[in-house]
Amino acid sequence: MKETILAIDIGSSKIATIIANIQDKNVDILGISISNSFGIKKGSIIDIEETYLSIKNSITEAKKNLPIDINRTIITLSGKDSLNIKSSGKINLPEKVITKREINQVLQTAHYNASIPHDYEMIHLIPKNFIVDNVSVINPLNSNAHSLEVQANVIVVKKNLLANFRNIFTRLNLNNLNFVLNSYSTIHALTDINQRKNGIAVLNIGAETSELIYFKNNSYIYNSFLPVGANNITNDLALMLNLQFNIAENIKLKYADLLKDYKSLDNSSNVLKLEYLQESLNLSNIQTIVHARVEEILILLRKKLKDSAYINELNSGILITGGLANLKGIKELAQKVFEGIPIFLSYPTNLQNRFINLEEYILSSNVRELNYTTNLNERFELDSNKKLLSSINEESKQKETIKVQNKIIDENMKLSPLNREEKLKINSFYKKLLEWF
Repeated sequence: MKETILAIDIGSSKIATIIANIQDKNVDILGISISNSFGIKKGSIIDIEETYLSIKNSITEAKKNLPIDINRTIITLSGKDSLNIKSSGKINLPEKVITKREINQVLQTAHYNASIPHDYEMIHLIPKNFIVDNVSVINPLNSNAHSLEVQANVIVVKKNLLANFRNIFTRLNLNNLNFVLNSYSTIHALTDINQRKNGIAVLNIGAETSELIYFKNNSYIYNSFLPVGANNITNDLALMLNLQFNIAENIKLKYADLLKDYKSLDNSSNVLKLEYLQESLNLSNIQTIVHARVEEILILLRKKLKDSAYINELNSGILITGGLANLKGIKELAQKVFEGIPIFLSYPTNLQNRFINLEEYILSSNVRELNYTTNLNERFELDSNKKLLSSINEESKQKETIKVQNKIIDENMKLSPLNREEKLKINSFYKKLLEWF
């Protein structure tokens, strides 16, 4: 079935929008927009009208005046006010075979059993472990069993935040909405199933926020949030060098480099002269300021991982993404901070697209929602609308059909009860048989 999806990442500094047609995991990009964001600060809406106009402008730019009808809208949310709640559910299986229906039922039971605060709402229910007849399994589909259990993580966010976004998108005539945790969609966009099985963390360092998420055994284990990001570097440059913020931002983007040895250069090569600045700048000083702030951000993220007790289980290493992944030398600095843990800079993966090259760091936020939607990898979970997300192959569907057909056959094979006259005839015939033999 062909579906037109609008995927939008609403950050503190930019809004990234993609519109795409999706059919059988084939993705055709219709439009992309990356525009400035207003009204959002550190993951929170501080001006709903400015946020509305920013989102409206981004969507309009992505549509490019094309007559596009959007079937579904996927919105990424910051992990700022998210909570991870443990829950479980168990059902008995009268039919003895586990289909998608039973998996949905046990996940709904886990959602019902979750102790969710009254001012929070679920956006993900992610199974950590399925148990079939007291045996732990990865994928219970098509198993024969008497009972099915699930241990799950329920990701919840503030109801007010969701209500504000629903209000904004309703004004834009977009009503079929799915909310996705930023870090959760990121890890599915940037890693493969083997990395998530062996244990991997993703650090997503944006303009004003940084998020990390840890996966092991292909299960969501831990996520965290920091209200710091690349804009803190710009603020440091502006303060230390007495510059306006926009000038400091341009200098950061053009000249920040953690690898170059400026001290070994002569004075003329180490000095930056710009027309709009009265005084020249020392590139070595710029590097020192940038290095100090980036190192601090990485140390804070390392502390989060260390406090979670998962830092020694990163067999597949750490992936760094977000705007700060563009900084030259961040990989080398991270290798020193994380003391030998493998560090990677990663692009969005596994998104088959015929028209547009998406292999750029700046677009990783744009495509992760599409990866999250199209590459389910046989996982099961409940989305923000409490609907089951799954990747069921045709063989699985056929087994469900066979199960229904067998049930019909069983029903047809049941004997109808005999009436009184028929019982008397059989009894009379049985007596004659006894007399004959």
